[in-house]
Amino acid sequence: DDPWSAHVAALAPQAVRAAVSPRPASDWTGHVVDWHRRELAAQGLALDLDPLPARRAADGGPVVLHPGSGAQVKCWPPARFAALADALLAEGHAVQVVLGEAERERWREGELRRWRAAYDVRQPLSLSALADVIEGAALFVGNDSGPTHLAAARGVPTVALFGPTSPARWRPQGAAVTVVAPPAPAAMAWLDVDAVLAAVRRARIAAPA
Repeated sequence: DDPWSAHVAALAPQAVRAAVSPRPASDWTGHVVDWHRRELAAQGLALDLDPLPARRAADGGPVVLHPGSGAQVKCWPPARFAALADALLAEGHAVQVVLGEAERERWREGELRRWRAAYDVRQPLSLSALADVIEGAALFVGNDSGPTHLAAARGVPTVALFGPTSPARWRPQGAAVTVVAPPAPAAMAWLDVDAVLAAVRRARIAAPA
């Protein structure tokens, strides 16, 4: 009975519509994808929600870093992302930095200018443009955010950084995902650069050749 559903019904009367709460019930202990799968199955919609298999890393592709997230509390400090970028460049890796709408709104203009001057910054303005950047990556590093989930689902080797959110519920679904998370929920400042750099090295070794 919502406007979106009414528009769908008007445009495609034959469409099967199902309403699913995006967040699991408070007593749900599994992954959010399993919650969606169960809720859809209860309405007669058994969907293939499995991610793509791990793919071969793009030849000469960069390590793509995404320092943002829709919720600032889930963001690893930008200064540590910058230190990670510097360490990867020093090791001879190509690096690209993806800045999304949230970062463009949240960061000060001076900070944006410094990042653009120091790194190969990409600012995709559409989902398809973001997907193009991700598809060219040898490895993707990001917070618990939409782009990180997209990279994982596309089979790109992915390092996902967690702090206050639970990987048991929100871990990106993919065949080549490395999760870096504290033993218990914590602010993102818990995570140091050396730990992420070590995770990146492990993920690159494990990535399909």
